[in-house]
Amino acid sequence: MKHTNIERSSPQSRAVREDTRGFRASCERPDAVPLQDRRLAIVGMMENGYAQYVRREGDVFASAEMGGVTAEVVSIAGATPDCNLLFLHGGAYFLGSPQTARPITVSLARLANARVFAPDYRLAPEHRFPAAVDDSFAAYKYLLEVEGIDPATLFLGGDSCGVNLAYGALLKARTVGLPMPRGMVCFSPWLDLTSSLPSFRANAQLDEFVHVNIVDSWVTQYMGEESWAHPLASPLGADLRGMPANFIACGNTEVWHDDATVLAHRLDRLGVDVELEVWKDMPHVWPIFAGQLPEADEVLRNAAQFMRRHLSGSASPH
Repeated sequence: MKHTNIERSSPQSRAVREDTRGFRASCERPDAVPLQDRRLAIVGMMENGYAQYVRREGDVFASAEMGGVTAEVVSIAGATPDCNLLFLHGGAYFLGSPQTARPITVSLARLANARVFAPDYRLAPEHRFPAAVDDSFAAYKYLLEVEGIDPATLFLGGDSCGVNLAYGALLKARTVGLPMPRGMVCFSPWLDLTSSLPSFRANAQLDEFVHVNIVDSWVTQYMGEESWAHPLASPLGADLRGMPANFIACGNTEVWHDDATVLAHRLDRLGVDVELEVWKDMPHVWPIFAGQLPEADEVLRNAAQFMRRHLSGSASPH
């Protein structure tokens, strides 16, 4: 396993952390703001971030139906992509969309010369577990069986709970005998819904994005009566044999820091090629600040380089 600790932080990171503290504070009283208003606020913030800091004239967005799941397909005008990325957005299972993920999806489309598929999977509480996992798997299956994409050119990625859904999709794919993709790109993974790892409490006052007191309510509205330890909901406890190469990035003060590091070490013990980056003081899912935060741009470049290395077969052996 290649494990890198990135200690530097830019002057711009202070302003970004102030923004994330605002989101964290809003989580302390979630009932004070109606669910739909919270969703719209996040969409507005992310769309504004894309429009101000990431958007270029050649960004192309198309709609697609992937096994019954609506998706946004991101490409770059004039490019000839030679790989594909299925990217699952974060948002604690109850908010977010392909549009909120554009700072990441557009950046990776450019940097990795990729065509990016971003499913608009069903959200809780209207649609509880396993709806989002089923949609994620349906999109993956569609790319292989309908689009006819060679799995050797396919990557799967996500941020936060989107990484969870990516793993759920691959666990289901393995069960039915579908091939694994070339690799995975994982930003700030949230993989243990039981919140049982030490960093969840140890970093409770350090995490500037996630307020630990609200996490259980997010899980409850997603899981309903299902066990929070279900392997398709908490894949950190699942059998991870046969998983593809992983690029994993997290902040050292995230409450889900251990989700990332435990995943990396478990995969490493199984012989999986893993690149783990732990960034000092970076908030949860900081790549969404692409174009305004140097650390976001750098980690996206690193993820794209991981994809290019594995696509070319030049990745270092485990």
